Formats: sequence, C-alpha cells, structure tokens
Amino acid sequence: MTQDGYLTGGSTSTIDANKYAISLGLYPLNLTFLENFKLNIGCETSYLLMQSVSGSHRTYQDLQPDYVASITNGLIDVKRNFYFGVSSRIAYEFLFNDEWVLTPQYQFYIGLTDEFKNIEAKTSAYRSYFNIGLAHILY
Repeated sequence: MTQDGYLTGGSTSTIDANKYAISLGLYPLNLTFLENFKLNIGCETSYLLMQSVSGSHRTYQDLQPDYVASITNGLIDVKRNFYFGVSSRIAYEFLFNDEWVLTPQYQFYIGLTDEFKNIEAKTSAYRSYFNIGLAHILY
C-alpha cells in the first residue's frame, strides 16, 4: 500500500502483483577470497514479460466524495516494462572435477527504478535469491 496526503486530501493505492521478467546482469567487480568464495557486484536490467495485478486507487478531498478506481480492470495503468538496479552475489564453488563446478549462491538486488507507474509514491524492489548453479568450465 502506498499513500500520499496533504491537509485537505490525498490518495492511497493498494496493489497485489505477480510479475514475470527476464533479466540480464553485468558484474564488473569480481573478488575471490578464501580460494573458493566469489563476490560479484554489478547491475541488472530486466524486461517485464507478464504481470497480473489487482487492487484499487482511492483519492479523497475535503467536502468531496471519495473516488475509487479499480486497478484490476485497467482503469489505471501501473505497468512498467523496464527495470534497472544494483545487484551483488556471493557464491561458493565446489569443484567436481576439471570440467564441472556446483555453485550455491545468494544474490541481492536493489531496484533504482520504480516498480509501478501512475501511483502516488515511489516503489522500489528489494529482492533476495538463493540459487544453485551448475557450470561447465571452458578453457
């Protein structure tokens, strides 16, 4: 829920969203410590593939009736297609042999762009991921 108000009125939005996006990360800062620990810091950009939203947007003003619009039926477009943010990753590499590596990792993302548009407040994303990667070493 987001809200913005002033002395004689304001607005409130309540949104429940499921988003499906494709992301591309670039990690120019790569550090290795304790032999198999990797720390990567960089940025990530995402493109929204699909989104389902539900909720409402309410505006109110003194001596006026409240105006409520449903976000579900598309009266208010909250869809933002592109996202950008800062991302970091810490991983540990388990070497199986000379060709394969198993990598459990933790990734954290902080969005620098708004997740929604046409609402009264900034909405940034904070995402945490726990992943397990399997990589083939190319020489």
